[in-house]
Amino acid sequence: MAARIGCGETLWSRSSSAHWLPILFVVFLGWLAVRMKLFGAQSTTTLSTFVVRFALPLALFLAATLAKARRAHRDAAYIASLAAGLIGTYVLGILLGRFVFKHDVRASALEGLSCSVPLPPFDLGEETTP
Repeated sequence: MAARIGCGETLWSRSSSAHWLPILFVVFLGWLAVRMKLFGAQSTTTLSTFVVRFALPLALFLAATLAKARRAHRDAAYIASLAAGLIGTYVLGILLGRFVFKHDVRASALEGLSCSVPLPPFDLGEETTP
């Protein structure tokens, strides 16, 4: 049962599947392609490099440019808490990778980044969705 927000709007309708359904679909397609052996080891390495170096930075840039500036000024406490959370999870990821899993600095930095990847469409809602 969905929680009521107000004026007939439910929590489910506020966090619309239009945000997360395409992401789940692409993840499913990737899983299916590997399962069906459509991609070899070299293909997945190339595809991963493309996503990390081009697609993800472009998506984050677009989300940041589509966000309305007046909301950023109005929600300074939210932005400060988001920044603290992102920095905290980044540092935690590096420390865990370095000291718990005994990885080198490069691998630990990547683990820290993977822990702290922001998802602006989910954080800022409709304002960052194209």
